Amino acid sequence: MWNRGGFTPQEAKRWLELCPLPIEEIVQTRKAGFEDPELAYRWASVLSLPFEAARWHELGFTPEEALEWRETGFTDAHLAARSKAEGQTPASALKTFNDLTSESAKDD
Repeated sequence: MWNRGGFTPQEAKRWLELCPLPIEEIVQTRKAGFEDPELAYRWASVLSLPFEAARWHELGFTPEEALEWRETGFTDAHLAARSKAEGQTPASALKTFNDLTSESAKDD
């Protein structure tokens, strides 16, 4: 499995030491773009889907920030990134979203 995942024996040893996940998950994590096993493991602790974790990571979130945004209800990383870029916190972005939704409902 390690060979099919593109790992050298040295890389496999390093990943097993620093990212204690099942080999299938490690291979998927690396395919998602994670090259650092410690960072990959931090993300795996927050999001179980490697490609979802990679999306949040690529948009500039730390694992802890992604967790906070997701726990607030933001599952769309791009929407969360846009709100974050506007200087909003997860709570303020959720309030803005709820206010816009209720305003829209009033117009119907």
